[in-house]
Amino acid sequence: MIPLFKVEKEGTALSLRKSTIIEKAQKLVLKGKFKEAVEEWKKLAAETPNDGNIYNAIGDLYLKANDKANATTAFIKAADAFQTAAFELKSIALYKKALKVDPSKIEIYEKLAAVYAERGLIGNAIDDYLKAAKYYSTQGNFRACLTVYRKLASLDPENINIRFEIAEMCQKQEVKEEAVEEYKKVVALYAAKNMASEADAIREKIIALDPSYARQEEDALQEEPPETQRGHPVLEKEPEVEADYGSVISEFSANMEEPEASEMSAGFLEPESKPMAEEQTV
Repeated sequence: MIPLFKVEKEGTALSLRKSTIIEKAQKLVLKGKFKEAVEEWKKLAAETPNDGNIYNAIGDLYLKANDKANATTAFIKAADAFQTAAFELKSIALYKKALKVDPSKIEIYEKLAAVYAERGLIGNAIDDYLKAAKYYSTQGNFRACLTVYRKLASLDPENINIRFEIAEMCQKQEVKEEAVEEYKKVVALYAAKNMASEADAIREKIIALDPSYARQEEDALQEEPPETQRGHPVLEKEPEVEADYGSVISEFSANMEEPEASEMSAGFLEPESKPMAEEQTV
């Protein structure tokens, strides 16, 4: 076990060292020696690589030196560090700061969208993912664009337009199996919304890519039970019940006695109270 006084001593030494480095860096900044000041801050970054504030300070110094490329890199590192430490608001601010310096860094939009998604800001996440997807599409980077659209689909699984875009991209790149699978998902979404004509149109696209799909659809329909059996089962009399019922009637007829004249003249037959009622029930 490390003695407590030793830990405190080391912590104090580190704090003094940090203060000394920062003080030296500030003096260099006052002299306009920004790059030399950056080197001092990098010493701190080497000792505490997960401190977003250090990378933010380095980024600011690079900006003062008019080095936008390194400034953007530093701001991204700062944002990543804050994101790892679960400081989402700080990470969002730093990602936006990096984009302001260099809007061409499209990968920042993906990072920013991921943070928005974690915070439940799905609308913001979708907007930034779409910006990234649009850029990759204009650059002809199919795989990167497809990756972004799949992230979009995971955020909004019921979005038919996103699924359709994925299928279209796969078809254009002749990735037929992936295109067919995505088109099937579109068909399922249309069917769930009772949009039969739209679903049929997508089925035609699937058949054009995979002719065996038509046979699969026919087989699936044949396996489905008739409507009357699924929703309204047909009631049939069981033979055993009919036979028993007929025997009861025959036995009842055979056991009936001829009514007396007084009963006939009264215009009706007096029913047997209990046995006949039971037989009629049967």
